Amino acid sequence: MARRRKEKFWAGSGKFFILVLVIYLSALGLKRVYESSGKSSGKFTVPDIQIENNKLINTAKILNLCGFSDHTGDKDSVVIEYKQLAKQLLQMVYLKGVSITRRPPNRLNITVDERKPLAFIYGKGLNLIDEEGYLMPVPETNCVWDLPIITGIQGSIGKLGEKTTVAGVYSVLEMIKRLQQENLIISEMISEINLSEKDYLIIYLVKGAVPVKVNKDTYNKELYVLKNYLANHVDWKSLRKMEYIDLRFKNQLIVKPGS
Repeated sequence: MARRRKEKFWAGSGKFFILVLVIYLSALGLKRVYESSGKSSGKFTVPDIQIENNKLINTAKILNLCGFSDHTGDKDSVVIEYKQLAKQLLQMVYLKGVSITRRPPNRLNITVDERKPLAFIYGKGLNLIDEEGYLMPVPETNCVWDLPIITGIQGSIGKLGEKTTVAGVYSVLEMIKRLQQENLIISEMISEINLSEKDYLIIYLVKGAVPVKVNKDTYNKELYVLKNYLANHVDWKSLRKMEYIDLRFKNQLIVKPGS
C-alpha cells in the first residue's frame, strides 16, 4: 500500500512539486546575482579587479584610482564606488569611455575605451594626437610608438585633452588615415610631415630622410607616383644622396641630387 502511494505521488503531484522547487531555487539564485551586479559599490582586493584594453594608462594608475595604494597588499580590500571610479577615469585625457561591471562571485571588470594615437605632434614639447584631433601627452608606459610626427606648426597647437586649434592639422590626419588604408608602403616610410609651408607639405622619409614636396590637395595621386618611382628606380643608398623630391607639378617628378 505504501509503495503504491509513493508511485502515485511521483507520478502526479510529486513531480510538479519538485519542478516548482527547482524553478524557485533557480529564480532565487538569479535574483541574488542580479542584486549583486546591480549594486553601486563593493569591497574588492587587487586580484578581484580585471582591467581590459588599457595601453595608454598603466594598470597601477587605474588600481590607484580604485583606492589601492602602492603599499596595499593583494589580500587587502577596499570599497569601490563604481560611479565615482568611472567619473575619475573619464577625467583622464586618454579615455573616450569606460564600462564597470560586477560579475559573480566577486569580480570587478573595468573595460576602458582609449583614444588611439595616430601621430606625434610637436608644439612646446612632444605630444600625441588621435584621428579626431584630440591632443594627449605622451604616456608613461612601455609602449613603443611607430608613428609619424607632425611638425612646422607656428604658435600653439591647443590644450591637452581638447581638439587641436590648428586647422591645417586635420587634413594631415586625414592624409595619414588614407595612406594607411590605400598606400601602406608609403605610409610606413613616412617619419615626419612638416606644415611650415603655406601651399604644400614637406614629407620626410625614414632611413634616407629625403624631403618630398607634395600639394596639400592632390597629395594622394602624387604619393602613388612616388611609390612607383621608389619601387622601380631607387634604392636606399641613392635615396640618401638626394636633396629633395618634388611632386607638385602635374606629370612631373623632379629629383634634385645632393651636392
